[in-house]
Amino acid sequence: GGGIRMWYIPTAALHEGANSRVVASMSKQIADRFSISDVAVIDPEHVRHDELERQVAQLRPNVVYAEMGNTYALRHHLRNSGGDTLVHNAMRAGALFVGSSAGSIVAGRTVQTAFWKDWDDRTANGSIRVDWTDPKLAAWLDLANGR
Repeated sequence: GGGIRMWYIPTAALHEGANSRVVASMSKQIADRFSISDVAVIDPEHVRHDELERQVAQLRPNVVYAEMGNTYALRHHLRNSGGDTLVHNAMRAGALFVGSSAGSIVAGRTVQTAFWKDWDDRTANGSIRVDWTDPKLAAWLDLANGR
């Protein structure tokens, strides 16, 4: 259809204590407020690689919304699932990227942007092990191409 189709990425919120009911409520509030006709809550921590690609292709999002929460968990799971490439592909196809807190930081050049606040657990409660001080591992989506 011709309406707004949004890929809602809940990963960061889920790593800060939100559960699926909270995520459903948050995504519904956004959809209602902005008259979004189709919302797919797809978590790249659990939906990965070919299945993630299939679900995102089926949705054909014209909005990608990355929720607030644990910045490091969001970046790690976008990278490991192939979600970062799918975000770039959606943007090249004309999608708008919207990020809230961690979601907006992930759009930048480096995870090190989040170092200033030092609120997020860099291990996401021990679930990931990444040396975020390594510039290569800290590289993010860089949606503005360094601008």
